[in-house]
Amino acid sequence: MTHNHREELVRTHSKELEDGCPAHLILVAKLQPSVALSQIVHLNKKEISCGRSTDVDLVLDSTKVPRMISRVHAKIQSSEEKDEEGRHKFKVVDNKSLNGIFVNDHKVTEHFLEDGDVITFGGGGNLALGILHKQEDSEFIYQIRYRTTNPNNLKRKLSGTVSVEDAEEEAKKKQKLEEELKEKERLQQLLEERQRLSEEQEKKIKEFEEKLVEKEREFAAFQERELARTAEASTNFYEQLQKINEQFEEKAKTLAEEKQKELEEQKKHALELEQRAKDVEKQVKELENAQVSANQKFEEEFTCVICQEMIMAALTLECSHSFCGVCIMDWMKKKKTCPYCNTPILKEPIRSRVLDNAIDKLIQSSKKEDRDNWENRMQRQKKLAVEQSQLNNIKALIKTAKEKGLPFLNMSNVWSQNDRVVFHKGLKEYSGEARILYCDTTGLNTNFINTANPAQLKMAVTNLGISLVGIENNSQELKRRLSKLIDGTLENMPNPQPAAAPVNNYGVKQAAHPVKHAVQPNRPVAFRR
Repeated sequence: MTHNHREELVRTHSKELEDGCPAHLILVAKLQPSVALSQIVHLNKKEISCGRSTDVDLVLDSTKVPRMISRVHAKIQSSEEKDEEGRHKFKVVDNKSLNGIFVNDHKVTEHFLEDGDVITFGGGGNLALGILHKQEDSEFIYQIRYRTTNPNNLKRKLSGTVSVEDAEEEAKKKQKLEEELKEKERLQQLLEERQRLSEEQEKKIKEFEEKLVEKEREFAAFQERELARTAEASTNFYEQLQKINEQFEEKAKTLAEEKQKELEEQKKHALELEQRAKDVEKQVKELENAQVSANQKFEEEFTCVICQEMIMAALTLECSHSFCGVCIMDWMKKKKTCPYCNTPILKEPIRSRVLDNAIDKLIQSSKKEDRDNWENRMQRQKKLAVEQSQLNNIKALIKTAKEKGLPFLNMSNVWSQNDRVVFHKGLKEYSGEARILYCDTTGLNTNFINTANPAQLKMAVTNLGISLVGIENNSQELKRRLSKLIDGTLENMPNPQPAAAPVNNYGVKQAAHPVKHAVQPNRPVAFRR
C-alpha cells in the first residue's frame, strides 16, 4: 500500500474531516473488504471499541478470515497527553485479542497515535511485540487523521504541498522511525539467535532420544535374560512358599484360638466396666438430687419474705432477720416493725457481708439461666438504689431550701435565661421519682399539664426552652412535650447556656449558678436566691 494511495483516500473524505470532530479513522486498506466496513469513523467519544461483536462502535468482520478479529479486539481511547498543536492524543489499546494490533506495521499492545499513523487490526497472533510485519492483503487497515488547528495545514496536506515546518516534523518522525527500525532489527537478530539456539537444543534432544532408544533395547534384552533365570528360580521358590504357607496356617489357627480367648476375657471385663459405670451414674444422680435438695433448702433460708426472691444486698435487723436492702428500706417507709416477726425496728438495718458472700457462692454454683436472672435483677436493684439516693438527696435539698426561706422557681412566672440554666442543670442530675419531684417543686406536674390553659402551656414551654416552632397553637403537642420532659424521654432536650454574669458593687462577677449557695453544690435545686 503506497503513501499516495492513502493520501488519495484522505482527500476523498476531506469534507467529512472538517466537521469539528477531534480525529477520524479512515479505511485505507487496498484490498476490497469482504464485508461492508465503516469508511470513516468519528473519534468523538472518550473510548471507541473495535471488534467482531455487533455491540462495539467499529464493527470489523470478514467472510475470508471470519475469526481473525476478536469480539472486542481493541479500544481507541482519548488521553490527557497533547501534541505540538495542543490537541489531545488518542491511544490504541489491544484488548487481549488473539491476533494483536499493528501501528505502522509494528506489533504493539498500546500506542499513542500521531497524525497519519496507520493501524492494522489482526494478522499477528504468533509474532512477538515490536516485530515489523507488513500486511498489504489485510482488510482492516485504518489511518488516523487529527483535526488541524490551522485550516491552511489541512489544505496543504490534502493538496500534497508540504511546508518547512511539516518537512521538519516529517524528518523528525522519519528519524524516530529509523531508530525504532534499528531497535526492531536488533530485537529480530536476538530472536533469530534464540531460534538458532532452540534448533541446536532440539538437535541435542533428538540425539539423546536416539541414545535412549538404544538403552531401551539393551534393557529389553537384559529383561528377557532375567525372566528366563527367574522362571527357573520360581519353581524352587513356589515349593518353599508352599511350606511357609502350611506353617503360617498352623500358626494362624493357634493365634485365632488365643485371640478368641482374649476377646472373651475382654467382653467379660467390658460387662464389668459397664456395670461399674451404671453404679457411678446412679451415685452421681443421687449426689445431684442431694445437691438440688440442698440448694432448695438454702434458697428457702435465703429468700426475702417481702419480694419472695433470693436476698440481694442483705440488710439485717436487730431481731436477726435479713431482707433485700431495697425491700426493707421501702417497707420501713410504711411500717417500723419486722416483716417476719413484727418486732419494732428501733435501729438502722446493718449490712450483712457474710450473707451476701454465701448467696453469691450459691448463685455461682447454679444454672446459667439462674445466674443471668440474678444479674438482671442486680442491675434493676442498682438502678432503684440510685433513684432512691437521688430521691433522698432532692428531698434533703428541698427541705434545706425551705428552712432557709429560699423561693423556688415558679412555672407560672416568666423565667430569665439564668433561671432556665439552673433548672436544666439540676434536671440532668435526676431520674425516676426524683426527677418528677424536682419538676414538681416548680409547679410542673401532671395536674398542671392537664388543667393549664393554652397561655399557661406556652409560658411553661418557653420557660423550659422548648421550641414552639410548628406547635404554638397545638395544645395537645405542648402537653405531650411537657410530659416527656418530666419523664426524660423528650427528643432534643433543651440545653440553655448561661447569660453573662452580673457585676456586684465591688466589681466582682457574681456566680451565675444560684445552687452554689445551696447545702450541696453538686446537686442543684430549682430555687432562686
